[in-house]
Amino acid sequence: MQHSVIALKHLTEDCPQNAHAAYLEGALEPLIEQLGSSFAGLRGAAASTLKNICVESQEHCEEFMRLGGLKGFVNLLDLVSDPLMDHADLMLEAVWNLDEVTKDQTGRTIEQYAKLANEQGALEKLEKVKGIDDDEVSGAAATVLAALSQVK
Repeated sequence: MQHSVIALKHLTEDCPQNAHAAYLEGALEPLIEQLGSSFAGLRGAAASTLKNICVESQEHCEEFMRLGGLKGFVNLLDLVSDPLMDHADLMLEAVWNLDEVTKDQTGRTIEQYAKLANEQGALEKLEKVKGIDDDEVSGAAATVLAALSQVK
């Protein structure tokens, strides 16, 4: 499963046609299910694939939100260690994926998505991630925290 999701992640990266095809084939729901996997690498690959699909179309992102995918993204901010993975890389990916699905294609925060993320605990979790001893991760968390904090 993990290898398949990783392949789909690469196929949908910077390729609107593949991202749209994955959406049309019903990839959102099974990918959202993988956000709760016990394997950190699978969770991360599923999240990045979902992000790839969402950033290509507002319709895709709306469906992702309707299916509860944002809650899975917020949960990925929990500080859970996995000895088989680079914790900093996982957290950085989680932070940037959340950022990208809460912004429109011009880079502006989508208020309703930011509110939803905040209601699901994103601010508190980002505050904790900001304390990670990795400048890149803590900086990314601070940036996303600042953007989401603008919306109440």
